[in-house]
Amino acid sequence: MSTTNPTDLFLVNRSDVSYYVTQANLMAQIKDTDLMLINRDDVSYKITGVDVKKSLVDPIELTVTLAPTLPVVGLVETATAIVGGGKEPDGGYVFAYQWSTATDATGTGRVNINGATSNTYTPVIGGADKYLGCSVTTADAFGTVASVTTYAGPVDPGEKEPVITAVVLTETNATDNNRFTSSNFPYVLDMAEQGNPDPTYSLKAKLTGATFDFGVKSATITGVADVVIPGGWNAVAAAEDNSWTSITYGNGKFLAISDDGSNRVMYSADGETWSNAGVSGLPNYTWNSVTYGGNKFVAVTNGKTSTVAYSTDGLTWESTDATTSVNWRSVTYGDNKFVAVAAGGSTASGVVMYSPDGISWTAATATAANLHIHQLLVMLISI
Repeated sequence: MSTTNPTDLFLVNRSDVSYYVTQANLMAQIKDTDLMLINRDDVSYKITGVDVKKSLVDPIELTVTLAPTLPVVGLVETATAIVGGGKEPDGGYVFAYQWSTATDATGTGRVNINGATSNTYTPVIGGADKYLGCSVTTADAFGTVASVTTYAGPVDPGEKEPVITAVVLTETNATDNNRFTSSNFPYVLDMAEQGNPDPTYSLKAKLTGATFDFGVKSATITGVADVVIPGGWNAVAAAEDNSWTSITYGNGKFLAISDDGSNRVMYSADGETWSNAGVSGLPNYTWNSVTYGGNKFVAVTNGKTSTVAYSTDGLTWESTDATTSVNWRSVTYGDNKFVAVAAGGSTASGVVMYSPDGISWTAATATAANLHIHQLLVMLISI
């Protein structure tokens, strides 16, 4: 187009009617189904309007930036998409977003985060030390699709729980004759993590005696006193008042199981707000243990017809058979396989089983028969 003038005329055929269009108005007036006659090397041929438009527009290019460049737990991360080339559709470009986590900046071990499909996402503590990615997809007016994934990280956990390495209490009124003891006690308090701890954590020390002075004056305290210092754990409400027996993390959520109650699974994206909405397929058995691996949650229970359950999302569950109906107490995942142990098998081959997918299980030989194994920690087995 650089060798033509705005007033040059182009012959266009639309619905078998030919007319002229100036070069200045060509892109605005030509329709995709219009025909134009082109001569190349003394050979004439027809091209459509859409061919003309594509030949005059650079290919679509999509770039995505993430801010802040170092994601932090609890701080909103924003993805900004920039389009170059292509032809903008009527009404502008429409972008689709999908956030994910990965083990490095190239996307190794990428796992999509359920429900994270807007241009913003707030990292949770379960994603700390991982890389945060955002995949963005769009299309131009020609229907040409562009997609790109950008990673930032690793995710900073932000404020950390303080680690107490030593606490020794001392009397504050060491020169008074009416002392509680006749000994001096040095006071030492070391924090492994420096800086200001999260004020929602708490540390509790129980002191026993007749009278204490805690610096901040208050009424006389007798018997057992609780001293609350910032730093520690917080209690939050469960989805149901059950006996929760096991918890794990995977697929962007914490997941816990119980051995009683009408709903025996609950899940949480941040470990603080829990729900059991949408859970189906899990029988009301005495579920003892749950783990996550190979893109799947797996749980084990006491000796029932189907003593193993599995789910890819933690919501929809299916049951499968163990190698034998015994009291399966614990399950874990490692080295590309699930391993479960039971209590009270009659033979050494009846208390251990393994599976590559959590669905089909094979019995393994333990170091002894009639074992009562309650936690899968360290055990010699033959697989």
